[in-house]
Amino acid sequence: MAKQKYFTNVKKSQSFGMWLVFAAAFGAMLFWGCSYVWSTVVFEYWNPIIVIFFRSLFSSVLLFSMLKLMGKSAKIDKKDYKEIFIIALFSPALYFLFESFGLLHSSPTISAGIVALIPVFISIMAFFVLNERLRAWNIVGIFLSFGGVWIMLINKEMVFEAKWYGILFLFLAVGSAVCYALYIRRLSLKYNPFVIVAWQNVIGAFLFLPFFLLFGFRQLITTSITAELVSSFLMLLVFAVPAVFAAKAVIAETINVTLSAQSDEAVSRAILNACKVRRWTAEIRPNNEIVATIRSKGYMVSVNISYSQNGYSMAYRDSIGMRYNSRRNSIHPTYLRWTTTLSNEIKNQLAKDAN
Repeated sequence: MAKQKYFTNVKKSQSFGMWLVFAAAFGAMLFWGCSYVWSTVVFEYWNPIIVIFFRSLFSSVLLFSMLKLMGKSAKIDKKDYKEIFIIALFSPALYFLFESFGLLHSSPTISAGIVALIPVFISIMAFFVLNERLRAWNIVGIFLSFGGVWIMLINKEMVFEAKWYGILFLFLAVGSAVCYALYIRRLSLKYNPFVIVAWQNVIGAFLFLPFFLLFGFRQLITTSITAELVSSFLMLLVFAVPAVFAAKAVIAETINVTLSAQSDEAVSRAILNACKVRRWTAEIRPNNEIVATIRSKGYMVSVNISYSQNGYSMAYRDSIGMRYNSRRNSIHPTYLRWTTTLSNEIKNQLAKDAN
């Protein structure tokens, strides 16, 4: 019984991981949707600059604290400073600025509907910029998404329900989010998502600090504090911001790695280079599969790595000294440590290849 806690049930952990992904995604959508209602209430008291500044500040403090508790480094290579600044400029700076002013001049329903088009525009831009394919269901989804937003924007008399400049701000927010998503791809292969988002928010807070001092501070100290303001603002900070960022991290850490604008050869090369760096032997097999094996002090771990231009995944193959139990699907945590190290190195190699 004492030995049981030192082992990991592979099957159960993978199943739990996918349920965690679904729960995280659902929670992110729920809280992010509620954030539009909470923001609308807060904007009746404070201007968007105040809200954005404190959201960025709170998020940066929270995420750096979480990294400290998890024992993970938040260090960024000097050569990546420029890219971190650019993605922070797109989000949270420009994205939250445009989104907030769009919400101020429209409604929570319309704002949520337009912002929900972000994945659609990312697919379109990836088609033109990254040469990614648009499948039939992608095209159908694009038309359905635009149709749904159009229905929300007009009334029975075919007249826009919202102010045109509110809609413009929201589409500028969508554009900022699309640029952010396309620009962050290389860094997401190199750094933990918590690290990227933490630095984004601390840079965003510094970017908004001058505007907060000029246009927000006086309003902040002269506004009458009410229970409605405090409760909505706290819900916005405590639930909307951490829940969504944590959900992004959980999803990114749990699902198989997905790639963009890569060829099969590029992914294969990254896997082989990673094996070489981490001292795994690699055997190329047919049908886009590589068998990676590591031996150390009488121990051995072997995994199957399946790959394509869209991603890669690892699966247990064989082991010696890891006390693998096929009936219980349990194995020593060292197996997970070794395979995680290899997977992280593959990401690093892909990031180098993207340069």
